[in-house]
Amino acid sequence: MSFFLSPDGIHPGPTGHWLIAQAILLAWNAPAEVSVAEVDAAGGAVVAGEIADLEVGSDGLAFRWTTRLPMPRHEKWDAESLELEQFDGRFNELRLRVRNAPAGRYVLLLDGAEMGSFSRAQLARGIEVSSLPGSPAHRRAAQVMEGVAERQKRATRSWFSEVRAGGTGLAAHESAELRQLDAELRRLARPMVLQVRLRSLPAEG
Repeated sequence: MSFFLSPDGIHPGPTGHWLIAQAILLAWNAPAEVSVAEVDAAGGAVVAGEIADLEVGSDGLAFRWTTRLPMPRHEKWDAESLELEQFDGRFNELRLRVRNAPAGRYVLLLDGAEMGSFSRAQLARGIEVSSLPGSPAHRRAAQVMEGVAERQKRATRSWFSEVRAGGTGLAAHESAELRQLDAELRRLARPMVLQVRLRSLPAEG
């Protein structure tokens, strides 16, 4: 393996903490599916998911997809371990599927950003959005993770300051600063609306 579970022999590193959390999630039967969007291009119909404003045309299709946020990945988690433990399949299925699209290839855009090109067969099987780097949902999830880490730092500083002043440390977690940060984190963690577009590519010569 390419990482140390515990660099100092006592405290787990980021990957070690994740493996512990994974065992807990599996014991709790945490669902694998975050969200799914499925449409029938031929019939212009929604098959599954919170989808609105579906439009199908000669140049592809577009719709709005309301999805929960995926689980963010810590930058220090070991990539080999995530693959070995089937991270996306066990906890982070964010799937887009299009039935009966005309033959050809399509560029997938999420909120205007290109995520790659896919064949009709790939769309029919389903695109695992969690495997696409830089999707808007994953960027938002990363913001939540960063905010949680920042909250922990501030709460720890407040706790130490209160204890040094002779308090119990309990009031530190009820400060106006932390309440404001909590409200911002709850806002960021809400389901978000993605603008999905599949643009057909010209047939190769």
